[in-house]
Amino acid sequence: MLQLKWMLSAGLSLVILVGLSLNGSAIELTTNGGFETGDFTGWSQFPTGVDQQTVTNVNPSSGTYAVEIFNDIQPSNSLMKQANLAAGGLTPGQTVTISFDARGVFGIGGVAFAELFSELTGGGVSKAEILSGGPLAMNIDSNVWTNFFFTTSLGTDVSGGVTLQLGATNGAVVGETTTVWYDNVSVSVDSLTFSEPADLNMDGFVDGLDLGILLGNFNSVALPSGGELNLTDPVDGLDLGILLGAWAPVPLSVASIPEPSSLLLISLAGLAKIGRRRQRS
Repeated sequence: MLQLKWMLSAGLSLVILVGLSLNGSAIELTTNGGFETGDFTGWSQFPTGVDQQTVTNVNPSSGTYAVEIFNDIQPSNSLMKQANLAAGGLTPGQTVTISFDARGVFGIGGVAFAELFSELTGGGVSKAEILSGGPLAMNIDSNVWTNFFFTTSLGTDVSGGVTLQLGATNGAVVGETTTVWYDNVSVSVDSLTFSEPADLNMDGFVDGLDLGILLGNFNSVALPSGGELNLTDPVDGLDLGILLGAWAPVPLSVASIPEPSSLLLISLAGLAKIGRRRQRS
């Protein structure tokens, strides 16, 4: 009984930490915004030609990598997106903060835009906004990074999440090219709201089956359905705290319910890289 009380206390502490994270500080929605994976993980790409978009280690704004978009097709807009971020967890009219670093070399008619879309479930948008109201004004020296920072509000329907689109638009003059580099891309909000977020297998209950899914992805990058409940990679003790705080199981077989001592260890050691689930033998 003492162990069970200790377990519940530990779980409550984690839930309190989660509450502070979700309501008292910025929650990052992007994945691989600094391209430090060395590739386009987390990004959707829409180039208009071959080999237009690459991850480079030449003159990043910070870290090791940045992305280079070299648009050599006239006229066209070579795009990349962080798409449908936090679908189901955002509130209409909610404040969102966007920031990134950029530099560029522009041909005649070449420009760069940053666009934010409030997405509808199934397609369409309730709001489409060109951040800064026009082309991005970068330093005339293409080797010097400019930081861009925007605070705006989401549309009247954000059930499909929010999408940030960045690109390099080339003009219509034959032979002209436009190159834009981006780094340190961030989209953040101060809170998220999900209905039954911890019901990972969507069976209407938060139980040992959901816990098994989360622990199977512990310390790794996963979708919300895989245990990434606070949308801040990787799956960790904060996600575990959300699941424990929403615990609402149906009667399960003894073999599928973790022992109280196992839950206690998970709760206390979640931040210390627990990678496996202990079960009743």
